[in-house]
Parts: sequence; structure tokens; C-alpha cells
Amino acid sequence: MSEEARDRGGERRGRGAPFVLRRLLGLLLTIFVIATLSFFLLRIAPGGPFDEERAVEASVRRAQERKYGLDRPLGEQYLRYLRALFLHGDLGPSSRYPGMTVNELIAESLPPSLALGGLALGLALVLGIGAGVAAGTRPGGPADRAILLLTVFGVSVPNFVLGAGLLWVFGLWLRVLPVAGLTGFSSLVLPAVTLGLPFAAVIARLARAGLVETLQEDYIRTARAKGLRERRVVWGHALRPALLPVVSFLGPAAAGILTGSVVIERIFALPGLGTHFVNSALNRDYSLVMGTVLLYSVLLVLLNFLSDLALGILDPRIRRPR
Repeated sequence: MSEEARDRGGERRGRGAPFVLRRLLGLLLTIFVIATLSFFLLRIAPGGPFDEERAVEASVRRAQERKYGLDRPLGEQYLRYLRALFLHGDLGPSSRYPGMTVNELIAESLPPSLALGGLALGLALVLGIGAGVAAGTRPGGPADRAILLLTVFGVSVPNFVLGAGLLWVFGLWLRVLPVAGLTGFSSLVLPAVTLGLPFAAVIARLARAGLVETLQEDYIRTARAKGLRERRVVWGHALRPALLPVVSFLGPAAAGILTGSVVIERIFALPGLGTHFVNSALNRDYSLVMGTVLLYSVLLVLLNFLSDLALGILDPRIRRPR
């Protein structure tokens, strides 16, 4: 290897390291800001975790507040929370689930939510990229028009309407899939399809547009002029740059899947994190609200970070400092 090539390789690695470091620092700063804003917004909102419809004796209320540290000054509560969170990873006890910590509740309910989100995202990528390639290689043809029509349907129909329709067809009419609860992999099929199809439609449109544009580039014409098969031209030369818009969309898609899973879990009665998120907000369970908000935020920021890394790998120009 020549000295010039080694210098270029070292320069690329040097550019990549600050890129990753900046993104990691931004990730930590974002989590800190979210934790701070969530803490104070919960505290200044009217009501509290021990506000009941029936009156509670003042001594009982004071004892409850003392148990959960709510009798201390707000600044002290904030510092104690940050210390427990960042030094020990402790999200605190739940006021609505006696004897259980928020860490235990999240550990119990997170796996179903991750399984649902992972299946939905995988389904969206497989269906979306496959449909986008089928449409983009023959623009204007019958397959292209049919796929575009289906993507309009997928984007337009709300997921709760789609979920209800799938429940009726496959759960109540054909009786081939479970309609509620978590009994195995089959019980995740309908929720994953309901959650993933709208994003598959968007990915298909992005992949199609990127592929149609890429196939008109000069280097694609050169590859075809060399006698390469069309399959090799598409999958070996055109697909990687054509998927850049899809990779850019993965961050917002992950955010939509995480937030959409809250509704889907309620529709299909899945014991996931979405149920705890809704119940904790209704019950004003400070610790559980903070824990679920922080977890969703960490997942969103982390997935956006991974999306940026993937973009940097596919297009190294993104890592270059401006």
C-alpha cells in the first residue's frame, strides 16, 4: 500500500472518530435535558400521585410523601433523582405498584414491546425495499402502478382502523391468529403487521424514488455498457445509493413505531411497556412516568444515532466536517 493511500485511510478514520464522539455527546446531553424537563413538568402539573377521589387523612398523606421522598424541597428531589439515575441506574419505586421498582416493571414489560417493534420494523424494511425495487426497476409498468396504489392505501389508513380490520378477518372470521394477549409468536403477527404496514408503504415510495433516480446516473449507464446483467447492475451498483433516503427515514420510522406501539398494545391487549406508560400517566405515578419517558427517549435517540452511523457508512461525505 502506498504512503498516500495510508494517509487517506488515516484521514477517513480521523474524520469518523469525531463524528461518533459528537453524536455520543449529543446523545448524553439529550437524555439529560429530557430527564430535567420531564422531572419539572411533572412536578408543576396539577395533582399528584396520592390525590384520590376520597379524602385521605393528613398523617397518612404525609407518611406516603415521606416514603417516596416527595416531602423534600424540589431542588433536593431533583438532585437525588439525577444521582440515582446516572450513578446507579435506579429509576425509583413505583407509587402504584407497591413493592416493585420501576426497573422491575420495565424489565418485565419491555421484551414484548421490543419484540413487537423489531418485528414491525423488519417487516417494514423487507416489504418496503422489496416493493420499492420491484416498482423502481420498471417505472410506469403495471407492477409500479399497483405498488403505488397500495402505498397510498397503506399511508392513508390509520393503524387502529387497519388493526380492527385484521382482527375481524384473521381473528374472528378465519380464526387463524390470536386476537388478544401474548401467547407466543403467533400473537405478535397481527400487531406487527398493523404497526409495520404504514411504514412499509413509506419505505417503498422512498426506495422506488431513489432507485429511479440512481438508475439514470452515468455510472449505471457505464455498467450496462460493459455488458453487466441488469440484476447485478441494480443490486450491486444502484441499490446502495438508492437506499440513502430509506436509511434517513429509519430514525423517524423508529420513533413512529415506538409511539405507535402504545396504541397497538392497547388494541391487542399486549402486556408491553405501552400499557404501563398510559396507566402511569393516568395515575400520576411520577417514577414510572419518568422511567417510561426516559426509556422511550433513550431508544429514540439511540436509533437515530444508529441511523446516522449507517448513513455515514453508506455515504462517507456525511462524516466530513464542514
